[in-house]
Amino acid sequence: LFGFLGVLCYLFFSGIDYQIYKNLANWFYLLSILFLVLTEVVGVVTRGSVRWLDIGMIRLQPSELIKPLMVIFLASKFENKVTIKKIIAPTVFYLILLFLILRQPDLGNAMVFGFVWLTMFFVSGINTHVLLGMFAGAPALLFSAWQFLKNYQKQRILSFINPGSDPLGAGYNAIQSTLAVGAGQILGR
Repeated sequence: LFGFLGVLCYLFFSGIDYQIYKNLANWFYLLSILFLVLTEVVGVVTRGSVRWLDIGMIRLQPSELIKPLMVIFLASKFENKVTIKKIIAPTVFYLILLFLILRQPDLGNAMVFGFVWLTMFFVSGINTHVLLGMFAGAPALLFSAWQFLKNYQKQRILSFINPGSDPLGAGYNAIQSTLAVGAGQILGR
């Protein structure tokens, strides 16, 4: 069913002139903020997180729906040669969105959104000096971001880097997936 719906969506959206998306980019951003605020106000609490909206018989996770919208938003802002001035406003808007996702709390999607921003930034053709300046400031930013994470989020990141540090707890799934790939070989397991 999902495969069929995916093909239908593909056929529908591939028939639309992509230039239209550029004109709708700001509206996509506002729609994304509305979805995230709505989730905060009337979202469903699941295991301490508020990430889902119940719409009749359907349960939606807005942070998943807005990923392509944010790619369109950033592409419209980073369309031409990007300078420091041109990245400040879109980055601030993007940080607001990221803050709302982190409030759910949804560290995984927040990291994906951060990676999307970074990727869009790299492919925008930014000046090399700006990139070097960003890399120089990255450790301080990462250190300050680390201070705001909850203990279980820190543990998740550490176990991702070194699953062996907690093989029966946070690192269990990573270790088991490695074993399954190794044991499954070409045919899988």
